Amino acid sequence: MVNAGTQHFKTNLEQFGDADTDTTIYQALREYNSGDIDESNLSNGLGATDSYVSDIANRLLGVVC
Repeated sequence: MVNAGTQHFKTNLEQFGDADTDTTIYQALREYNSGDIDESNLSNGLGATDSYVSDIANRLLGVVC
């Protein structure tokens, strides 16, 4: 399950330019969670968890609620 998830996320990263930038990573995270993205608002989960991208970003920065 972990392997499948990481491969899926890797594919998403490649789809959005495979760059080590916040834009690429956040777009890939949104697509990973919801299957689609609203490029103008990555907090729009389109039926999935709206806060997913910001939750992951906060965890990566060491902010845990």
